[in-house]
Amino acid sequence: MYNHFLRPTTDIYAESKKSLRYKEWAKLLTGLKSEFEWLKEVNSQALQQTLKDRT
Repeated sequence: MYNHFLRPTTDIYAESKKSLRYKEWAKLLTGLKSEFEWLKEVNSQALQQTLKDRT
């Protein structure tokens, strides 16, 4: 999951010099769950904590 979010992180920072916060990443995570069915098998709190550890 980290690698999936790495590219948008660097692109957004390069364009606007802003970093996304947990709230924005959580919205993206919701979209990823519909794209990748296997993410629904993982405990949602574990996925959310991964995002919190990254920010």
